[in-house]
Amino acid sequence: MKPGSTFGALIGSFELAQFDAEALKRFDLSSAGFWQSFTAVLFLIPIFMLGVYLQNIYFMRQGSTPEPYDIAILVILLDWVLFVLLMRPITGLLGVKENYFGAMTVYNWCRPLAFAFYIPVLAAGAAGLAGSNTLFLLYYLAVTLRSVYQGYILHLTLRLSLWAIFAMIVLDIILGEFIIVVLRQFFL
Repeated sequence: MKPGSTFGALIGSFELAQFDAEALKRFDLSSAGFWQSFTAVLFLIPIFMLGVYLQNIYFMRQGSTPEPYDIAILVILLDWVLFVLLMRPITGLLGVKENYFGAMTVYNWCRPLAFAFYIPVLAAGAAGLAGSNTLFLLYYLAVTLRSVYQGYILHLTLRLSLWAIFAMIVLDIILGEFIIVVLRQFFL
């Protein structure tokens, strides 16, 4: 299978979830591969929308207002693009600018699987299989799994210390939360 093919990159994302560093060979780590990696959005959006749907079922069962789908899509797309844009100067400041395209290529292809970590928790909430305290713990377990997965990817591709990688993962999480707050302020 040719490195950088869609199928190869998706298989690579699953292999990276198993901490298989050899999976990097499945990705085109060039600038061309970077631009192609944004097609991963075609896999991310259905997974993300399933998550929003399940979350909204849970919200309605709790008597809360559901998340508007258009705002949810805007949040995920803005989070994705802004993180990739912010990483350009950050990698330059950290002296690993030459690894930027490869790191963001792999990160982009792995986003669909990273968001899939939330689906079992959201499904349990929608089905009423767990109480709010259990769901809270399961949600933070999913956040932890996603963070470890994406941290592993950044560690492999950027070759930075775990503290620098941890800061990048926290930045990604905070950026997503910030975008949600801002968009809710303007659109809800």
